[in-house]
Amino acid sequence: MKILTILGIGLAVVGAPIVSAATTAQEMQTVMQAAPSIVTVKIVSRTQMGEGSTVQNQESSTSAPGVVVEANGLIMLSKSSYSMDSLASMFGEDSSGFKMKTTPTDFKVTVGDESHEYNAVLAATDDILGLAFIQITDLGDRKLQTADFSAAASPSVGDDVLSLSRLPKGYDFAPIVHAGRIAGSITLPRSAFVLDGVEGIPGLPVYSGDGKILGVVTFLKPTVSASAGSPGMLQLLTSLFSGGGLSGAMQSFVVPNTTVRPVIAQAEQRAVAVLAKSAPSSTSPSSTAMKPAAKAPAK
Repeated sequence: MKILTILGIGLAVVGAPIVSAATTAQEMQTVMQAAPSIVTVKIVSRTQMGEGSTVQNQESSTSAPGVVVEANGLIMLSKSSYSMDSLASMFGEDSSGFKMKTTPTDFKVTVGDESHEYNAVLAATDDILGLAFIQITDLGDRKLQTADFSAAASPSVGDDVLSLSRLPKGYDFAPIVHAGRIAGSITLPRSAFVLDGVEGIPGLPVYSGDGKILGVVTFLKPTVSASAGSPGMLQLLTSLFSGGGLSGAMQSFVVPNTTVRPVIAQAEQRAVAVLAKSAPSSTSPSSTAMKPAAKAPAK
């Protein structure tokens, strides 16, 4: 059975079977206990795209999963949830001259399968790992269940791993478990593990069978520029919106906790400042770009 996961503006990714032969029911149930930390983010974005002097403006709305990293409402998700800019940059310059810029203008967060939507603002971004952090502004005294990134566990090649996401609103935002395997490792552009057997969802954690977070799924820009034969922005968009997805074009990686934890710590500091300046009537998110994530030592 295949799972169709929508990531950002029209990113259709066809996943592998939910459960691998090596994944046990107990492991799935253990990881499922972390489901309350996975939320749904509705994003309204303004996109400018075109060639040369011909530019079109378009507003769009999409939903993407995020993970709670701070109980006061700090949510981590992939920048690709609302912007193709960082993904397109991995393919080099587009000879056609096609340009595209997406700016998020509004965030709403749904916790679990609740009907209420919380307001949120963009607090910080990390362009190296392609991560974004949004802060809920009207959570009040409520505390959310967080994902525990404190574990020292690290994946190894050959390990079976699990991830969590949620189905859309039409399916009660039901949490589901995905299974995959660590197929290799890289040291450039930074230390990371190659995820195989399932299309990992960028911005979300990857777990071991005992429920410990091993890292976060992301796309990484290679150190060598794309060749002339690689798809550019226009070709990438054509593939995505025609249902071709990212299969064969983008490789999912797992960035380990040693790299992710400092990024989350920076985002927490930025979120405090952004939340303090946020007015209740604010409708546009303010963004604070963080320093690039420190490169983890090569293993």
